Amino acid sequence: MSAMQAAQKTALEKRIVAALLGLFALTLTMSLRKLSLFGPSGTVQGPLARAVTPPAVESESGSAAPAGTPASVGTAGVLSPGDEPRYTAQTVRDPMANLLPKPAPRGSTMAQSVRADGPADVKPPRPVLHVQGLVLGGPGAQAIINNDVYGVGDLIGGARIVAIGRAGVTVEFNGESIVYPTGASGRPEAGAG
Repeated sequence: MSAMQAAQKTALEKRIVAALLGLFALTLTMSLRKLSLFGPSGTVQGPLARAVTPPAVESESGSAAPAGTPASVGTAGVLSPGDEPRYTAQTVRDPMANLLPKPAPRGSTMAQSVRADGPADVKPPRPVLHVQGLVLGGPGAQAIINNDVYGVGDLIGGARIVAIGRAGVTVEFNGESIVYPTGASGRPEAGAG
């Protein structure tokens, strides 16, 4: 094959590649329009429009302007000293909120085993609760007791949790207030109750 034939073959290959690239671009454009991702003028439409279009922010003059314009923020995207930030997360759910159903209250087997026809002066034993940890500072304090998570008002071992604080967990059992400190052996503090 001569040098002239090789040059003609290379030019033909370049034309074929250019034609295939053009066909690919046309097919891609038609597919995107069919999916309604891009409108006829090249503007974003459909499901992507919400993701890439900035929300409109009402300016002091009352007209709506896209976020990021001088009507909503100062220079370089920083709020001016007189501008108040607009927080919009009040309606969003708390990501730390427990969405799982609460377990059914578990009564103490010892308290249930005491019969009504037994001696009147026999008190059921205090529940054995091992407070393993506390979660404070959220919308509601929680405690990890006997490998389960409980909050104020929950029942455990026949006792109702009335307070959770730095000192530990306070429960009410048979009209008596008992404090279980964190990390204790499962017995209440000496002198508590």
